[in-house]
Amino acid sequence: MYKVLVMDRFCFDVVTPLVRVNELRRHGVTLHLLLENTRQPIADVPAVYFVQPSRANVRRISTDLGAALYEAYHLNFSSSLPRPLLEELAVESVKTASTAKVARVFDQYLNFVSLGADVFSLAQKDAYVALNDADDKVVEAAIAEIVQGLFSVCATLAQLPIIRCPKGGAAEHIAMLLEKALRDHMKGKGNLFAESSMGGSGGTGQQRPLLCLFDRNFDLTTALQHVWTYQPLVHDVMGMRLNRVDIKGETAADTAAPNTSKKSYDLEDNDPFWTANAVATFPKVAEEVEVELARYKKAVEALNRQTDLGGDDSDMVDPKP
Repeated sequence: MYKVLVMDRFCFDVVTPLVRVNELRRHGVTLHLLLENTRQPIADVPAVYFVQPSRANVRRISTDLGAALYEAYHLNFSSSLPRPLLEELAVESVKTASTAKVARVFDQYLNFVSLGADVFSLAQKDAYVALNDADDKVVEAAIAEIVQGLFSVCATLAQLPIIRCPKGGAAEHIAMLLEKALRDHMKGKGNLFAESSMGGSGGTGQQRPLLCLFDRNFDLTTALQHVWTYQPLVHDVMGMRLNRVDIKGETAADTAAPNTSKKSYDLEDNDPFWTANAVATFPKVAEEVEVELARYKKAVEALNRQTDLGGDDSDMVDPKP
């Protein structure tokens, strides 16, 4: 069945590193749109919403229901939808007589960005600044978002971690709130951890993973003296975001006009050079670049030797990678 995928900015970043447009099409998603943008009605197509559970997003969904933009609405929230917002959504759907069009409402617990098999980000902009703000409301909001993100990670892994943190500071506060959220969930009817080492499958508590939380100020030396490995340097120097790097074109020597063109590169697990050298030190990566370049030139020369030398020069392969 053809469908439309509607996301907010945050959830768009969640999906981008994981799913490509052709993969969405294989699942019947012919169009993906941002919730904040003006959208035209497609009355005979169902819509899958994937958004954060905020009041603004709930009100925008209610507006879409009233405008009858789509045939059916499958609502997916990146973390647990608070009951007041759920009730507000229900009341608005009744007012617009669109209750029957809401097919399902899910809490997906995906309030984080997965950048690889062993690395994730909570994607909170200026989190360090917010945690040290003078306004208590700003600090509490930042901590609540961190707890939601860490809870989502635990739910995705289906693991109840053993939490450790230094006393005092934001780390301890976050650890206490995360522990409370995990305990409250285990006491409730739903159990996201049924297959975890503690919740079932015959496991024991000794198999639970360890979650260590530290304040950003815990080790200032590491922040100042960044490790000289390939992945952190690409992230810091070249502004890598969501596993993508944009490289600006070089300005020609005979012109003063700047070159505004750029190329985008996806650095993912299917890139063999990136996979092999992401954790290597920079001097080692420089050596590997020379090795790969020599290997490429050798392969080009072998291919050109096989080409008919009597043919046009256009048949020859450019030796530049």
